[in-house]
Amino acid sequence: MFTFEDNFRESPMSIKWSADFLPGQVFRMCYPENFSVAGGLKDSRRHFMVHCRKDLTFNWEFGDDHAEASGSDPIGKVHLVLNADVAGRSLRWSMSFRNSTDTVLAKVSAFNCLNLANAPLFRDLELQRTRTRGADGNWVTLRDVPKELRADTSMQCYPTAGGIDMVNHLAGSKSHGWGVARAVLSGDRIVVDSVDGRWMLESIVDGQVAYFFTNWAADDAGCIHAAPLFGDVGPGEEVSVGGRIRFVNR
Repeated sequence: MFTFEDNFRESPMSIKWSADFLPGQVFRMCYPENFSVAGGLKDSRRHFMVHCRKDLTFNWEFGDDHAEASGSDPIGKVHLVLNADVAGRSLRWSMSFRNSTDTVLAKVSAFNCLNLANAPLFRDLELQRTRTRGADGNWVTLRDVPKELRADTSMQCYPTAGGIDMVNHLAGSKSHGWGVARAVLSGDRIVVDSVDGRWMLESIVDGQVAYFFTNWAADDAGCIHAAPLFGDVGPGEEVSVGGRIRFVNR
């Protein structure tokens, strides 16, 4: 069974959840923490529906093994559905975005945050157990992926084949504070192996990943992101993406 509760002190878009087969592990989720675009917003902005903005409305409904939310800001509307697959030890999510502007929003992606800071079984400050696939399709540990921009920060972005050119994308941002990996990665998921080696956590996107992201620090930071790419979204157009968070018992 999956249990959901609000985490609204942190953000109106944030919730906490736990699974009965992983006692003592609490996961924080902010889907999305924000949206980003490659173009289409005024003043060359790259982000909207930022989770801490005062002009954002976000309403949640919780049920047994189910949660649902709708949110909006002047740029667009988002609808998120979470459904637990208890037998499959996974949490499926689907997200739709509708463009409320009169312009095309280019390369829309969602900064979907899964925070593991309160799930010590998956704590990985050194990125020794966090991995995804390299350009050749083979698994690569993120600790071993060379960094290019701001290698000193815990916030690291990993471009993906077919995703967003993050170096150019972030160059248009006034302040981002991210490091960006040199390598281009691939695949549809980011994976964290548990400390005891018994579990594998997979954050999966059913479709194109815009980029991967991690932020592990000594305080309460401990998040992984597999950002789904919506693509170009025209005025009034609605686009949906989906994925799942799955736990594999070894």
